[in-house]
Amino acid sequence: MNILSVKNFIQGWINKIEARSIPRGAFSDGKNWQIDGDKMILRNGFKILGTEVAGTGKINGIHTTFKPNGDAVLMRAYSTKLLYSTDSGESWTEIGTDILLDEDVTFTDFSNLAGYQVYVSSPSMGVIKIMTANLGSYTQIYTTTDSYRGYIKALQQRIFLWGREDDKTGLYLSHLDVGTNYTTITDEIVDTGDTTTDYSGTLAFKAAGAKRTCFGLSITNVDGTVELFTDNYDGTLTGSLGGTGTINYTSGAWTASFNSAVPSGNITATYQWEDVTSNGIFDFSSSATRLATEGDVVRQDTGGDIENIEIYKDIIYCIHERNTWTLDIAVDDLTFTNKIFRANVGMPYLRSSSATGDGIFLVDDSDEKDTKIRVMSYSEAAEQVIPISISDTLDLSDYIFDMAVMEEWGDYIVVACRKTLTNNDTLLVYNKVYKRWDTPLDYTVSALTTLDGVLIAGDSLSNNALELFSKYDDGGSNISNYVVMNNDNIDLDRLKRLKKFKIQGLIQKNQSFKIYTSIDNASYIEIAEIKGTGSYVDSSAVSIGSTVIGRKEIGGGSTGDAYNYETVINLSRILDDFEYIKLKFEARGLGYLSISEYQFRDIRLKKNKLPKKYIWKKDLHYLQF
Repeated sequence: MNILSVKNFIQGWINKIEARSIPRGAFSDGKNWQIDGDKMILRNGFKILGTEVAGTGKINGIHTTFKPNGDAVLMRAYSTKLLYSTDSGESWTEIGTDILLDEDVTFTDFSNLAGYQVYVSSPSMGVIKIMTANLGSYTQIYTTTDSYRGYIKALQQRIFLWGREDDKTGLYLSHLDVGTNYTTITDEIVDTGDTTTDYSGTLAFKAAGAKRTCFGLSITNVDGTVELFTDNYDGTLTGSLGGTGTINYTSGAWTASFNSAVPSGNITATYQWEDVTSNGIFDFSSSATRLATEGDVVRQDTGGDIENIEIYKDIIYCIHERNTWTLDIAVDDLTFTNKIFRANVGMPYLRSSSATGDGIFLVDDSDEKDTKIRVMSYSEAAEQVIPISISDTLDLSDYIFDMAVMEEWGDYIVVACRKTLTNNDTLLVYNKVYKRWDTPLDYTVSALTTLDGVLIAGDSLSNNALELFSKYDDGGSNISNYVVMNNDNIDLDRLKRLKKFKIQGLIQKNQSFKIYTSIDNASYIEIAEIKGTGSYVDSSAVSIGSTVIGRKEIGGGSTGDAYNYETVINLSRILDDFEYIKLKFEARGLGYLSISEYQFRDIRLKKNKLPKKYIWKKDLHYLQF
């Protein structure tokens, strides 16, 4: 009995060439199937984070920031609302009331002596500052009437701003943060002792400047048993005698519970405050003759609008619609090298790039008839950064990338695009290590972030945040799917007949899948259905709570069980003689499913000729042309 085994599915999806030309075990077509190590698996589902927001809509931005103690905070923007979650999306709290405009927003983090901050910005709205120790409070840095409104990113200890409504090709640089833009207030009288222990108030700095925030607070009483409260830089105060207190760095509101009653006498505060729009990271001004550390504007007036900026090897890459520029700022902060890096390498949208340790990945649609997904990385041979296509094995002509979203996720680059809808409805997944693509996944994504290794998406069709690759269903529904393998001649260039087919993998009890074959480009016929309850399924479970893709345990982090299946299908009365055979798999139920190996067994050689339908008929010789 001769056997041809197909396993180690490491080629992924290849659709640029004919199915008979791609490697054995590669995918020629499909939806919602992926490669996990050396096996092929049905993709996991998604779940809505928190209470579902009903109706249609779109997430305008999603971001992971951090509190001063390192705890992750998830943020999302939709319509006019800005929300945060400190419990991985289980519950959400709105910041202010309708403080945004309904447009794409950017988030960027910054930290210095003044504390941990996250900024939110868009071209029409302006800029909002949030101290992450006090997530419910915000400061309006720039408003709808200010000049400096656009998209922002913190790099090299300053803010870069672009996308201004009246200047789409100017890149604006803020002042450098040099750690001196602070004002110290000493012994401000904030209350008077009245023989009780609990006191509260508001520091005076905010009344004199709405854009100010404070830090480094200490509070003490001057009479009686003196206790000194010091700032923990996380919104709490600790008293030297065991008292406790709080500080809101945005509003200046404070509380202090002394260890013992405070007699009459002043309670004083010493602290510092900053205004980031005055010699800070949101001050874009400069002197008539620019000085080091001041702001500036860099002109990049060819190649269309600036879409995004990224940093790689200390060089700023400014990716326009049709060109990519580079900006190299000297150590003295006085000399700028600003030049076109590549003509005809550009991207369509704000979120269509991702900077990684391997280089800058981007969707390049400067030639809309031939979209490429590229990585700009350093080449040792050329001794320079070169943009290289990583999508040459794919025909992407059926996909539209005008709102493409890209994110690095562990060993993967994920790219959201659209095929049939007006918003994104497809996610493409690229393995950086093995340099292969999975079949397209039908997630709907308008923005992406990662949270503790989990891939979080802003939905492109609703105002919800989604945890991707979670559980085994799409909100209780089966995952629509199919996968088609290569067109295989089984290494025999002649007619043959296949008597048996063997398949092995893992399956859960509620899952099943059908196997189809097409011989010599004929219609598919079903040859078997494998069920999770079949007699060919082992009774002992195998844990599948390990990484499936990225760095996330399937099932929302909990372990699950699947069962080994292994069976041989008799094809004696199903298949005729053939030259080429193509396999198709389709999951039909709920639950985990993998295919680790299949085998063509008992292959019988037939006459060395073409299939009947391809044989030249004698009467064709007499056709007149």
